[in-house]
Amino acid sequence: SISSSIPFYMSKYRNLVYTISDNISTYFHFDIIEKAKEFTVSQIFKIISPSSMVKTINTSVGSIISLLSQMLLLFLFLFFIISTRRVLISKVYHFFHAKRSLQNSHFNLLQKISTQIQKYLFLKTLISIGTGGLFGLVAFAMGLDFPIVWGFIGFSFNFIPTLGPIAASVPPTILAFLQFDNFLWALLTSIFMSAVQFISGNFVEPMILGNRLNL
Repeated sequence: SISSSIPFYMSKYRNLVYTISDNISTYFHFDIIEKAKEFTVSQIFKIISPSSMVKTINTSVGSIISLLSQMLLLFLFLFFIISTRRVLISKVYHFFHAKRSLQNSHFNLLQKISTQIQKYLFLKTLISIGTGGLFGLVAFAMGLDFPIVWGFIGFSFNFIPTLGPIAASVPPTILAFLQFDNFLWALLTSIFMSAVQFISGNFVEPMILGNRLNL
């Protein structure tokens, strides 16, 4: 659906650029479109050299590959944490070579650690489902395209501390300004969607995790 909608959004983007250009030309007597046409390829290369562009592209590709590899590693760790949660205490016993002689206090501590980790993952997942669902619901209520996609992104990115909710709010915000011809409606959509992430990350999540995990 997103792929088939690209021509429509490119058209909206061009119209937005021309609208902004007309407003600047009207109020500041400066025609951006005409000035842009005056630039030749050689002039652009004087400002931005091909070598610097290649260097930037290489750095960007390297960063993306590094990010993807770290995400893959994160999911692998998460998989093993969840799949081996029932044998965690037994593995710690063998690590200390003290399964029989382990004191009750140590046993209780290990059991509490295991329980707290499971509880954290469970609560974090529930909060992320709620945040993603509300994120998608707001997008649907405001008439934004692809609400299911934004809900899934809101759910997934909520697992990334601090930057995740911010990153999840950027694409739908851009889309809102391209999709809606009404600037105020687009701004309102962006505010509501950002508010969901802000309230979830700064109030709901700390309150629930803090109370349940004694943080």
